[in-house]
Amino acid sequence: MSDFKLFPENDVAELINYIGRNGTPRSVRRGETLVSVGEDTGRAFLLCSGSVKCVLPDYRGKERVLAMMFEGELVANYLSSRCGFPSLFSVVAMENVECLEIVIGEHQDFFGHTHNGVLYVRSFVESLAYNHLQKTISLACLSPWERLNRLREKVPDVFQRVNMKDVAAYIGVSPETLSRKLHLQ
Repeated sequence: MSDFKLFPENDVAELINYIGRNGTPRSVRRGETLVSVGEDTGRAFLLCSGSVKCVLPDYRGKERVLAMMFEGELVANYLSSRCGFPSLFSVVAMENVECLEIVIGEHQDFFGHTHNGVLYVRSFVESLAYNHLQKTISLACLSPWERLNRLREKVPDVFQRVNMKDVAAYIGVSPETLSRKLHLQ
């Protein structure tokens, strides 16, 4: 039996380093969209400063914040761009953002290789998919207050950086409910 273990998160660190070395600097103002729903993205971003939200309107047309990313994190819809599918959500800057951007198609040698006509992709895809699954499960299973606690552990100054409406949409409550909860603490 082999002792080989796959650690896709190691490849995520390599992807972050790769974008750091090869990315094109980009500035995005608060409220601007990096990726629009339905767009063929084909790009990956490394946030150097600032934050973004992944958003999609729900069945009532109300904005639902699916994820928030902050400096040092990746923003990419790699599987959609690899398979030629449109983005399922928009990515919007919550603060002024400085990031590095790469066009995935221009860096195919890094992302995978073809052997005997079969495309093999890097293992970071598995780690990114797992992270996405964790966020989806969090949306479905954690209480709003558990989600808020996790967000505050990750970004202690979140309320100084991001407006309460976005935090409320991320945890799944109204801004008024969030405000009442915070005043009771």
